[in-house]
Amino acid sequence: MKLSAIFASREKWSKVTALSIKPSDAYKILKYIKLVNCELELIESQRVALLHRITDTEEGVDVTIENGTPEFDEYVKEFTEVLDVESDLEQVDMEMQEFLDSITSPDEILSVGDLLVLEPFFRLQ
Repeated sequence: MKLSAIFASREKWSKVTALSIKPSDAYKILKYIKLVNCELELIESQRVALLHRITDTEEGVDVTIENGTPEFDEYVKEFTEVLDVESDLEQVDMEMQEFLDSITSPDEILSVGDLLVLEPFFRLQ
């Protein structure tokens, strides 16, 4: 799985943490979300380092790059290359249907868009 899939999934995993899930499955998901968060922290550290390198600023300084500038184009190109790298993150040891069946409250739903983003993280049926 590419880092881009992990980066795109950040909000979806936050949504998953708010769901009521059977305890045994919740624990499995919790352990997996910790692994996803480690990957997200790595991506974020690379993104911030890239911003500082392009803007020639020190870490800890707030940096923005204006859209349409050569620096912005360089940032987009290089960050896209970062996201195109394969991650070592394995799929969670659970099928998507098993995960969906473990949601205990009928009022809690995931959209088709949510499932589309989360699907690569689960075993195929």
